Amino acid sequence: MKARPLVADSVESLARQVTDLRADGFAPTLAIVFASITHELAEIGRVFLDARIEVFGASSAGEICGTRSGGADGGDHVREHSIVVLLCDLDPAAFRIRLAELEGRTSHELGAAAGRWARASFDRGPVLVMATGLTTDGEQIVRGLQSELGRDAAIFGGLAGDDIRFTQTFVFTSRKVSSQGGIVLAFDGERAALDGVASSGWVAVGAEKTVTKAEGNVVHTIDDVPALDLYKDYLGLELDSDVRIPEYPLQVQRDGYSVLRAALTSLPGTRSLVYAGTVGEGERFTGDGMMIFFNDPVPVPNPHERAVRMALAMRERVMRLLTRWRMRGFELDLGVGIAHGYATIGAIGFEGRWDYGAIGTVTNLAARLCGEAKPGQILISQRLLGLVEDLVDAEPVGDLTLKGFARPVGTWSVRGLRQS
Repeated sequence: MKARPLVADSVESLARQVTDLRADGFAPTLAIVFASITHELAEIGRVFLDARIEVFGASSAGEICGTRSGGADGGDHVREHSIVVLLCDLDPAAFRIRLAELEGRTSHELGAAAGRWARASFDRGPVLVMATGLTTDGEQIVRGLQSELGRDAAIFGGLAGDDIRFTQTFVFTSRKVSSQGGIVLAFDGERAALDGVASSGWVAVGAEKTVTKAEGNVVHTIDDVPALDLYKDYLGLELDSDVRIPEYPLQVQRDGYSVLRAALTSLPGTRSLVYAGTVGEGERFTGDGMMIFFNDPVPVPNPHERAVRMALAMRERVMRLLTRWRMRGFELDLGVGIAHGYATIGAIGFEGRWDYGAIGTVTNLAARLCGEAKPGQILISQRLLGLVEDLVDAEPVGDLTLKGFARPVGTWSVRGLRQS
């Protein structure tokens, strides 16, 4: 099989490139297309229909082409508002394409129907699938496919985009465009194979949070806080439908490995978020904070002093970064809580997922103080102040009533280090 990538910034440019390739003797039969919705998808389909090329296409949110020389409009690997195509010269008998409308079916039912069609088309072989919709559950589509093709089936694909507008997404062939369905490309496993890797590039940060109420791919509450409100608070957002919400996925811990879940849209009426895949009640993910403990596993001198000095250094660094963050539209900030005391430390978890951690009243107190801290504030307990009062300049905050503590906790705010 021969393959050629193309990049175009207009339908006219795409048509010229296809014509030029055919004139040079390249005779593709299949086009895998991802295009911005700024282009008429039906017109893209007609370009390939006129050239007798079958199309597996989807709208996108940023286009990626693996070459810097793929056509007259070729350029950077990652582009916006463009059309990217992989043209394949493949025996037409080695693949089949089907576009199916949702027609009231669930995501799982759509996947199962696609799986039955793919199995009927070829006894075995890889499958490429794309689906539309801002509430579609991608995981359930995969599970539906697996119910018909088996758990070891080679399945690739994803959900269509719309340039992060979150209004309407599309899949298309050379003859039809749909905003409510899925498109499937099935290959004959005897004549074609697909290989791939999955890599997100995301690194989890923060303390663990728990999904406390969810239905399918709709998350209602996280740590008993409405999911939408938690996102808005963390990102400093004002609008319920802010486009930055999907830029911060959940990294869910599941069966010893991590699963990324990006939010597709918000439901302001219930303060919920709709994700691209199933998120189960009780599942845990990394949140918007981190816990650092001193004097373990390696004992260090003056752990209380080290903790305060680190917090002050972090605050100074964050203050320098705030201007750049705000220029990009992010109202982020830093609050710190520090406590001193005894904790239970060691390996925590179960087979397949072990962490080294600390638990106890002292960690809970630090977390509660962190939650009470205002932007740029470092809160410490009365007990810790007694250990560092000669080092720091601190002002009293008062006695705070904190969740999980029977009595108010004397709290101080660290302004800086004392002048020597």
